[in-house]
Amino acid sequence: QKSIRWMANTFQANFGEARIKEIDQARIEQYLRDKDVSNQTRKNLRNHLGQFFNWAIRKGYYDKNPVRDIEITVQNGVPKFFSVGQCVAILKQVLKEQNTPVRAYFALCLFGGIRPEEAQRMKWGENVKMDTKEIYIPAAISKTKKDRLFLMPGPLYIWLGICPQGEPLIPVNFRKLKDRVTKSLKFDWIQDGLRHTFATFHYAKHKNLEELRHIMGNSPSVIERFYKGAISAEQVNKFWMLIPLTVKNAEERAT
Repeated sequence: QKSIRWMANTFQANFGEARIKEIDQARIEQYLRDKDVSNQTRKNLRNHLGQFFNWAIRKGYYDKNPVRDIEITVQNGVPKFFSVGQCVAILKQVLKEQNTPVRAYFALCLFGGIRPEEAQRMKWGENVKMDTKEIYIPAAISKTKKDRLFLMPGPLYIWLGICPQGEPLIPVNFRKLKDRVTKSLKFDWIQDGLRHTFATFHYAKHKNLEELRHIMGNSPSVIERFYKGAISAEQVNKFWMLIPLTVKNAEERAT
């Protein structure tokens, strides 16, 4: 029931005042493509929309189910995540002055494992507590509708420290600014890749599934199935050294 209620509120917020018959297959496909989530989450969204349209057909509000022919492939096995070199490339773009407004978002997802949709609802002071070095995800913005409170990993605190805290954590033109970062990269963007990367490197360093579960708001079984990967100790150390100064130095050496 909680899942259906959450999905219903999400669709209402995303589709606004659109009439049911205005939401056709093309619009739903675009909606799913624009979501910065994994294919598994897209599949879940599609399935819930399919249930809604089946209900609409039974009520006589619609004559067909526009979701029926939408296919989404979910790859099983080890999840994809960004390599240390790819993380450096991402962070180089984030360090550019024109991308300053989205630094906090990328930092929260990459070094805090925050879900993209949760990060987009966070605020300075209320959710990002720099004075106590804590991240607070209340039930109101959590996907699982459960509170989470945890200490910031060192790199996250450092990256947030160079973000403009006098401005909204998520800017009005967030989507455009985020796309400018992702589209400037020379490799394919991995949906939910920042979160997968955090999980991979956090587990590789701490070997603590319960702590990782608490931070990410997942059950251990979900983390085992979708997020946890294997990585060498050398790469783990390099990842947790990715602070602004080391990324900048890496850029200077490259030039």
